[in-house]
Amino acid sequence: MPRLKSKQLSVSPPIVIGWREYVRLPDLGIEEEFAAKMDTGAEYCTLHATEIKPNRNSISFRFESGKKLRAALIGKKDITSSNGISTKRFVIRTRIKIGKKTIRSTVTLLDRSKMKTKMLLGRKLLSNRFVINPRLSFVLSNGKKKAKTK
Repeated sequence: MPRLKSKQLSVSPPIVIGWREYVRLPDLGIEEEFAAKMDTGAEYCTLHATEIKPNRNSISFRFESGKKLRAALIGKKDITSSNGISTKRFVIRTRIKIGKKTIRSTVTLLDRSKMKTKMLLGRKLLSNRFVINPRLSFVLSNGKKKAKTK
């Protein structure tokens, strides 16, 4: 019998990142980098948004910079926060650029004005791509800020 060759999968090893990293959102026109926090307790990514106004198939909102943005509306999801409170949040899909990687992801919109970081990156985006070192920050920042140990 002939031997079957096993196909080797070319799987890239996960990239080590810090608990905070700079990101960009090119689909939304946010080309300036801003800090995002890694949140392995969250399933989805969450972006800070105010003045959220859904239309039929799109949604408009204001981001931290004051810039008014528009995106395709995917739907609504029930999200339970770490304090146990469940809310319905609007959902969009957008590309997130982190380091040299650009990843398409589901993102929920929420007013995070009382929070220090304006975006959380959740498990669906992080899984099988990144390993988080909680002692480091801004590992992928290309020399803007050195990675810091706490």
